[in-house]
Amino acid sequence: QRPCKQSLFSQLFPNGVNTNYRVVLRGSKVYNPLTALTEWTDNAAAIIRDYIVHPDGMRLPASIVATAQAVTGWSTAATRATATVPLKAGGTEPTYRLWGSYRFDERPADVVGRMLACCDGRLVPTPDGGLTLDIGSWAEPTFTLTEDVIVGINDISMGRDVTTTANVIRAGYMSPLHDYQTTDADQWIDTADVLARGEYAKEVSFIMSPSHGQTRRLMKLESYRANPRWIGTFQCNMRAMAAFTHRFVRVTYPLFGIDEVFEVLDFRFDKGEGDILLGVTLQVQSMPQEAYQWNAAADEGTVPISEFTTVDGTIPLPTGLAVTIERMTVGGVTASYSVLTFDASPNASLKIEAQGKRVTDTAWTAIGVAPDATTATGFITDDISEYEFQLRFVTIAGREGSWTSSYTIVANGSLDFHIVGNSQYLPIF
Repeated sequence: QRPCKQSLFSQLFPNGVNTNYRVVLRGSKVYNPLTALTEWTDNAAAIIRDYIVHPDGMRLPASIVATAQAVTGWSTAATRATATVPLKAGGTEPTYRLWGSYRFDERPADVVGRMLACCDGRLVPTPDGGLTLDIGSWAEPTFTLTEDVIVGINDISMGRDVTTTANVIRAGYMSPLHDYQTTDADQWIDTADVLARGEYAKEVSFIMSPSHGQTRRLMKLESYRANPRWIGTFQCNMRAMAAFTHRFVRVTYPLFGIDEVFEVLDFRFDKGEGDILLGVTLQVQSMPQEAYQWNAAADEGTVPISEFTTVDGTIPLPTGLAVTIERMTVGGVTASYSVLTFDASPNASLKIEAQGKRVTDTAWTAIGVAPDATTATGFITDDISEYEFQLRFVTIAGREGSWTSSYTIVANGSLDFHIVGNSQYLPIF
């Protein structure tokens, strides 16, 4: 922030020390797993990876994202994030981008949490001791929980309790079309369910999502998670260890008529006496393939209307400027002087300033103008020179407008003079 002239201060800082400026910037280059370069990118996987090891982020050792399996996982996540998705208005956009900022006094878990929420992401440990990212993408599960794997079932039910379901998803996102402010996306509404049992709304936040389409895709997933066909917890034997780090598993349990894909919400190790591993427990809920299918025309919704208000901060020009040269005699000495007339200021907050000079001079002479006046007495002139005069408005905060075009007059062009102390008006020849 550089210093400025006093005359420009009120223009640059209209509220003084309380003037707020918003800055739109590219904040940090990050390592891109797809190009192996540190560069500008909004790829969600690249940004999360950078935050995990950044000295102002989670500050984890760089080695944790550099194991062979971790590198493969980050590359896969970055590829999924950059895959293109069609837009209703035409064209495409990357699947998952991240825009935003964070404060240094925030808990790193909170920051990475909102990053993950905006790309349907999960941090996953790898068997070789690394940490990688799984970005949501539908794939038929490679592991199935069957009756010979499941040894116990807890709290299984068809759907959630009615008080914890939602048929309306409301979400905010960071909209570039709305001056980069958090904006409400078009609601995701299950119209049939709302008509059947009333509105049950759920509020979510995707404040690092820079796209309405991306936000609506996340809202669609949130809607399916709020209304799963099945939800439950399965206690499994050691064979279920094969499901470790998997996002989706298929559950086949004929007793309850279950044969569908589930999303793994929690994976816990069950230990016995002496910390002997006995099995694992999986908390799961139904997640059908259609949750990840996308029809831009039907699913993208309507982007909130953006209205840009243009504030006219220009200062008008004074009008009606005219100048005459008058004469007066004081103590037997006759002198010429200028008299300016002009229209009154249209606004009480605009003060008129005047200046004049001999055309051949370079320096201007200020002419005093009384408040609310429509005339002003200028300086002494000679009878042979050409003079020019200008007006401008100045706001009560000191902001200066532009000068008017010069009004030019020749001093000896006057036909009258005024004898001070006498009422006579005499012609000049």
